[in-house]
Amino acid sequence: MKLFLAEVSIGFFAVLIIITACERSGAFDFHLRHHSGKHRWDEFYEYAAGNGIDALFVGNSQVLHGVDCELLSERLSQEFFVIGHGYGTAATAYWAVHHALNYASPSIILLEAKSLGMSSKILKRHTAIQSEIDLGFRKKDLSSIKAALDLHGLTSLPSVVFNSALRYPERLERNSLDTIMNIGKWGKAPQERVTKRGFLNTYTEGIDHELLARYEAGESGRDYGNAVPNIEDLEYMNRLLSLCRKKGIRLFVFETPYYEADQKNLIERQSKLTAFFSDRNQDWITFWQDEELTANPAFYENKLYNQHLTQDGSKVFTQKLATVIEDKQLFPIRLQLTSQKSFPKRNY
Repeated sequence: MKLFLAEVSIGFFAVLIIITACERSGAFDFHLRHHSGKHRWDEFYEYAAGNGIDALFVGNSQVLHGVDCELLSERLSQEFFVIGHGYGTAATAYWAVHHALNYASPSIILLEAKSLGMSSKILKRHTAIQSEIDLGFRKKDLSSIKAALDLHGLTSLPSVVFNSALRYPERLERNSLDTIMNIGKWGKAPQERVTKRGFLNTYTEGIDHELLARYEAGESGRDYGNAVPNIEDLEYMNRLLSLCRKKGIRLFVFETPYYEADQKNLIERQSKLTAFFSDRNQDWITFWQDEELTANPAFYENKLYNQHLTQDGSKVFTQKLATVIEDKQLFPIRLQLTSQKSFPKRNY
């Protein structure tokens, strides 16, 4: 019996060593190696170790597609970067920041508020899938393990440690039958999606006439009256606030704009967000009433639900956000030093 157990143990560890070696070699990552999330984290570690990161954006797909960090960095002479994943929540944002602070020392964290209150029972599965995939792209440290346990439980650890080997291709994740029926697609790597300072926007076309007609008929993508922070959002927002205070980091919250025809019962959401941040003495800004942004259909993805900013929309929005950052003097000392360096005094 002892010999049998010994043989089983040796066999188990031998298989584990082989899987680990294959995972580290990239043998299993054909379906994830071109994923924008993988490129984003690889790029993050490179920037953190090189020029450093002064300001870190975090949130869901709205911030990943909406904030052009390259444009911000050029205009404000600071190093901006954005992390996060699709269907991100306050919980996943907290753990992304928790992990990032092991490698970078930003002076400010900028949280996009659409990661608060936008989740639902239908979207929770998508959030879990995207979160586990994103965890697998990160360096394997104690923060990654804690995040996996907190967000997904003990059973998630294998897929986090062996992300490429144990995760199915993302496009087949949502339906087990599709996964089985489309095994032939597993070997076909998706198109490479390269980020720039974490930012990626592939939306070139705005809202078309057909969707505009649906809006004119009174159709709306979402009732924002129900999109308010839940108990989990509040818990992780408090944890994020506490983490930033502990590290001496300023937290700033902002919200990307909404297309005006899609703003159904939005005032209720805005009122509750304002009250929440006011109670915590937390500064925040939303662009939901900026007509230059909200009235232009060319600035939004041609989709009734969960609209992202297009490339044109993200450029205009990023410039407006840059102005807010300047006006609020989020980097008062560094901006002053940069200004003095750029415009030295002259002796006449």
